[in-house]
Amino acid sequence: MGCDIHMMVEKRIDGEWTEIDPGREPCWWCSDPGTKGTGTKDSCCWCRGSGDQRREWFDGRNYPLFGILAGVRDYSVDPISEPRGLPDDLSSGTGLSGADHSYSWFSLREILDYDWEQAYTYNRVVDPANYVVWKHQGTPKKSCSRAVGAIMGVVSHAEMEKVIKDPSNFEEFPETRYYTEVTWTKTYREVAKYFFEDCINKLVELGDPEDIRIIFGFDS
Repeated sequence: MGCDIHMMVEKRIDGEWTEIDPGREPCWWCSDPGTKGTGTKDSCCWCRGSGDQRREWFDGRNYPLFGILAGVRDYSVDPISEPRGLPDDLSSGTGLSGADHSYSWFSLREILDYDWEQAYTYNRVVDPANYVVWKHQGTPKKSCSRAVGAIMGVVSHAEMEKVIKDPSNFEEFPETRYYTEVTWTKTYREVAKYFFEDCINKLVELGDPEDIRIIFGFDS
């Protein structure tokens, strides 16, 4: 089962923390039932028939980022902080309704001052096509954390070269899908690209970073 982040934003106004309303957006489920689901507005469990839902400050499923923020799902990095729990002076918590573990929070100042230029190393497996992309460009277009299954085989780079050159080299197992392990690096900032673009850069516009904070938790 996957893991998602749920986040709310607060601003300190006259010494009191106040939740910032992120606004509304069309319900992801019933606004496009042909591709998103089979429900209708009257029966939708997400918007309860309103046709819209609360906008998320950030809803990307980014496990390296989750590891950086709270040590969740990615254990190869040292998090900014172990989960702190919810702040004692939390204003409401309405933006955290989908979360059930690893609650934490940071001031915007802490986020901005963190060293996002550190190197993050990806250790992944790729298929033949993405192995070729990785060789020429340094990063694959697609990858996965591991290859699991009876018809999946992880081979060395030398063996993958043989597969690419002549698939008949492995014709004794024609149904097998071959993968090989590759590594590449990005900065933490590159890893968190959409976190900054969709959330943090917008929060900077709200005022003094000391008076802005994010509170978040995770599901699953």
